[in-house]
Amino acid sequence: MGRSIEQRPAEVNDRKEFGHWEGDTVIGKGHKSAVLTLVERKTTKGFILPLLNNSARSVTDAFRTLKELPCYDKLFKSITFDNGSEFADCHKMETENLQIYFAHPYSAFERGANENYNGMIRRYIPKGRDLNQYSQSDLNRINNQIDSLPRKRHNYKTAQMMFDLELEKIFGYPAG
Repeated sequence: MGRSIEQRPAEVNDRKEFGHWEGDTVIGKGHKSAVLTLVERKTTKGFILPLLNNSARSVTDAFRTLKELPCYDKLFKSITFDNGSEFADCHKMETENLQIYFAHPYSAFERGANENYNGMIRRYIPKGRDLNQYSQSDLNRINNQIDSLPRKRHNYKTAQMMFDLELEKIFGYPAG
């Protein structure tokens, strides 16, 4: 499929460097709807992007919307996905600055931040719901609520606060 998680640099594992992400999909009712989730490993900040379906093309199309961010090349250094067929084309998203890795089959713990984030999404969108009924605005609201929860691992700061601190380091002035 692509580059194994075993080839991922060690500094990604310790969560001290910003820009390393984990990705997955959350599937809706009857496997007819889905969203792409991305979680930054250091800050645990997430993104939720709607998908047309659970296909590889839909995932890469959704990811292309992130490439429009002005600081894209500073935000994304690596992404680790699972081995689902929806990620079959993700290696095509690689650039000089972005490396794509794939976790081992049946090893969700290798993308623990993302699995935890998806669990939090299910507090707002229970299994069995059609995800197509949620607009990007709805998904942003859910995302903002999750990213505003204090996290023990961040000494009770929120994921958004941690992300904003990283943006300050990149740009040299306060985010927002």
